Amino acid sequence: MNEEMRLQLSAISARTRADVLRISLRFLRNGRRDLALELFEGDLECPNVAKAVEYLKRRQRPLALAALETELDQRIVDLGALPESLEARLREKLTACLREVRDYRRENPRRFEADLGYFDKESLVKTRALWDQAEKILNQIPET
Repeated sequence: MNEEMRLQLSAISARTRADVLRISLRFLRNGRRDLALELFEGDLECPNVAKAVEYLKRRQRPLALAALETELDQRIVDLGALPESLEARLREKLTACLREVRDYRRENPRRFEADLGYFDKESLVKTRALWDQAEKILNQIPET
C-alpha cells in the first residue's frame, strides 16, 4: 500500500472514530446510556473509552463524560493534524466532521463534569492543553 493510500485510510479511520464518539456522547447526554455503551464496545482498545465504560457501569456518569470529552479532544487534534494534501473530497468530509463536533461542543460546552481532584496535577495540565488545542482547531473551521 502506498503512502497516499495509507494517509487516506488513516483520515477515514480518524473521521469515523470521531463521528462514533460524538454520536455516543449525544446518546449518553440524552439519557440513552445503553445505546452509548453498545457503540463503545467497538472502541474498547482506547484507554479513555474503556475507562469511561467502567465508570458508566459503576453509574459514575460525570467521570465517564470527562474521559470521553478528553478522548474527543484527542480525536479533534488527530483530525486537525492531517495534511492539507489530502484529496479535496476527503478533506471536505473531514471538515464536515469537525463542524459536527464543533456544533456538538457548542451545544455541550467542554467543562470538567466531575471532581478531578484525585488526578495528579501533570495529568490535569496535559488534559487542559489538549482541550485548548482542540478548541483552537474547532475555532478555525469555517462556518457553512
